[in-house]
Amino acid sequence: YNLEDWSSRETIYLKEKQAIARYVAENLLVPHTTVILDAGTTCLEVAREIARRDIKLTVLTSSARAAFILMSVPDNIDLYLFGGMYNAKRSSFYDEYQQFVLEKMRANLFLMGINGVSPDLGLTITGGDEAGAKINLMNISAKSIALADHSKVGRNSLKFICDLSAIDGMVTDSGISDESVEEFRKKGVNVMIAPVQETS
Repeated sequence: YNLEDWSSRETIYLKEKQAIARYVAENLLVPHTTVILDAGTTCLEVAREIARRDIKLTVLTSSARAAFILMSVPDNIDLYLFGGMYNAKRSSFYDEYQQFVLEKMRANLFLMGINGVSPDLGLTITGGDEAGAKINLMNISAKSIALADHSKVGRNSLKFICDLSAIDGMVTDSGISDESVEEFRKKGVNVMIAPVQETS
């Protein structure tokens, strides 16, 4: 898809994104470490989940909305907002200025939002110069984990980010097919599956 407005993007596969966020909070976030939270709707759900839990973290983000959510728990979160020009379509601060800030920062974990991931063509994104920015964030992080609900699995977007070998794992939801999981694991990807909670 292209850059829909946030109100529509936030409701697409919401249960799946919430499941991924719960999985990340329960299994990947280590207290007193530094986490980079990418812009994007799945990472926004991660921010909400962090705010709900008593996890003490240092969080770096370019997402204005994630930053506002994390500002509600100042006792737990040391928050750094990457600067640059505000991009209203992405609700994030983003331009070439970011790379100069990144030269001085390091993180334990980068939670990366993507638009597509496939066993053959790797990780892809739709817009702008985001691919280069994500590579920069990967370069300053000890580990990089891609977050992708099952609708993004097997699809390819316009801009190539990196091969599967460049990431340390991928969190998706239980809507992914067994065949897809097997394909990714054959490529050496640590596929982590978040169970989706059905609401009555």
